[in-house]
Amino acid sequence: MTFAEGAIIGGLVLTMLGIIIEAIRRFYIQIQELAANKEASHARIYERLDETKIKADEKFASKEVCQIMHKQISDALSDIKTDVKLLLKKNNE
Repeated sequence: MTFAEGAIIGGLVLTMLGIIIEAIRRFYIQIQELAANKEASHARIYERLDETKIKADEKFASKEVCQIMHKQISDALSDIKTDVKLLLKKNNE
């Protein structure tokens, strides 16, 4: 093998190594971008869950409020029932 042939082969080997190293570097960058996107995606999911919880808390009454309202409605219905019974008794007399 002559010096020129060796230089050509050496140049080709170095070029191929450069191409392989660049491909590995780009692949590594893509992996980092995917990992960053995944983390951002998870952060967004938790952010949306927090937003949904806040909206649910604003929209729906708490257990305590429901219990109070249930008691008040139950008492009011009991009073109405009693009033109806008295009215029916008066009409039957």
